[in-house]
Amino acid sequence: MILMLFLSAWTPVVKISTHEANSEWPNRNPHMGIDAEGNTYVVWEGYTVRDSVVFWTKVDAEGGPGTVMKLSDGEHIGGSKDYLVDITVDRQGNSYVTWTRSLNNDSDVYWVKINSSGERSDILNISCLDEYATNNNRSSQIATDNEGNSYVVWQGFDGERDSGGNADIYWVKIDDRGEMGDTVKVSTHKDNISYGDINPQITVDRQGNSYVAWQGCDKDDCWKEPGDFEIYWARIGNSGTTSEVLKVSVFTDSIDIRAMTPQLAVDGSGTSYVVWSGLDGKNYDIYWVRIDANGILKDAQRIMNYPASMYDDYNPRTAIDNSQALHIVWENFNGNDYEVYLVKIESHELPGKVQKISNYAESDLYDDYYPDIAVNAERESCIVWSRYNQKSGRQSEMTVFWTKIDSSGNQEDFEKISSSQFSKRINTQPQIAVDKAGKSYVIWIGEDDSGVEQILLAVSIRSSVSPTAALIVIVLCALAIMVLRVFYAERKE
Repeated sequence: MILMLFLSAWTPVVKISTHEANSEWPNRNPHMGIDAEGNTYVVWEGYTVRDSVVFWTKVDAEGGPGTVMKLSDGEHIGGSKDYLVDITVDRQGNSYVTWTRSLNNDSDVYWVKINSSGERSDILNISCLDEYATNNNRSSQIATDNEGNSYVVWQGFDGERDSGGNADIYWVKIDDRGEMGDTVKVSTHKDNISYGDINPQITVDRQGNSYVAWQGCDKDDCWKEPGDFEIYWARIGNSGTTSEVLKVSVFTDSIDIRAMTPQLAVDGSGTSYVVWSGLDGKNYDIYWVRIDANGILKDAQRIMNYPASMYDDYNPRTAIDNSQALHIVWENFNGNDYEVYLVKIESHELPGKVQKISNYAESDLYDDYYPDIAVNAERESCIVWSRYNQKSGRQSEMTVFWTKIDSSGNQEDFEKISSSQFSKRINTQPQIAVDKAGKSYVIWIGEDDSGVEQILLAVSIRSSVSPTAALIVIVLCALAIMVLRVFYAERKE
């Protein structure tokens, strides 16, 4: 029994999208947060008969789901649509959630707090601005500090889109009492102040300083193919004071071509990193740049010099470990096949060796994409992704895989974690978090037998254990079994 428990790596898969209001309707776009005790908090958008609403639930550290709460209820306000949800969680287990509500050809950003006991605060419309006449506010992202303050960024138009209005990036702080501060327009770089800005990202350091990155235009017609988007960065102090806005996508080969999907991370010293996918005229590559604690922009770097670097690289995801090293994972497409890659960049150093993560036998027969990454206290990269068998119709199959790479770059075996009664065929878009003990928590979208998308979760039972330790346990268990057999044999005699 001890051996079985040790070798069983994951809890049984749990379906968490169980609210009666949408039990027969799709659930999409989940996001998760984790507290200091390993409890996870999940939000997603779920469809009902009339509209889409936002759901929230808490799952304990052992994978036991709690009651699902409906955070929004569009049916009471005329059939609105609530979507584009995001969540952050503080150490005490308080959840802070934002989403977009679309109603009457306009949209706004809403915020709510759910405390560790599951009690919900009043819902706030945080994009109803006095100073800025905006509309179509959407795509919010949220972060929190150790004091219970939350920080939200979003994009909003400063006029009618059809009459020349352009999207800008806005920021606001909501304190631990749920009171909003002043709204700040962040996208004020001189070369794009009259052009559109979209896709904001935010992270917060220990002092409550916000770091924001987004993609934007710096000239007319930048939306036309192949496109000429840039990546911008700003730091906002906890009092709302904004630093100089920097254009960070200044790598020589891609300065006049498309840069998109920025990702953002900050280490314990206040050094921030921006990672994005950019077009160099021939193919997409992964770029990264470091901005030090004084706001000094370092040289942008392109991740290259690995066998597949001449192909397209997309969808980067990042994590920072406790030694301030940056871990980046992404998907690479060679024209026929998607694969997942990883690189680690030690603090103030150049990137290390690029590793192909989806390196199982016959991986070229499958598409591996939608990667996500989290880093544990041992500086190990825990990675999940979705594998597709490249078949169509009822023969198609997508499964969620997990693997771990230790601090020396050694990779553990792959584990298929999406096998369950809830979704036998389609499992996709996984996300991962790790707790202080090194356990992994993974959520994803799974399609049930009726074709309805559900939100599923699995938890790794054991913490980080080295192969040597595993072998020792197995040997000890085998010896214990032998001793018991001898003991019972002697008793029979």
